[in-house]
Amino acid sequence: MTLLECLVIRSSRMSYFSRIAVSLCALGAVILPLYSWVYLPILEQSNYQQYLKRKLTIEQYVRRMEYHCNQIFTPSKEYRCEKFNEAKESGNFQITPPRAPIKN
Repeated sequence: MTLLECLVIRSSRMSYFSRIAVSLCALGAVILPLYSWVYLPILEQSNYQQYLKRKLTIEQYVRRMEYHCNQIFTPSKEYRCEKFNEAKESGNFQITPPRAPIKN
């Protein structure tokens, strides 16, 4: 006898609320594995791609500002370069990697 046949036979003798509870449990038994096996890996991949994009953008900005401040420095850029160097020394351009994925 399959699980479905068993549920159908039992549901004829169950109350209305018991049938709803069994239906919700069956639905949860289908949705929970989909959530953990499909949605979470996709979410982790998306977070990692966003991290790589932010990291690349920050690295490009730092390289561009280093070039502007060291190679083509002009007096009009002095304040901006001072602020950039202060931020660089304080570690403001460090980006933390996403957290480690949860293993099931």
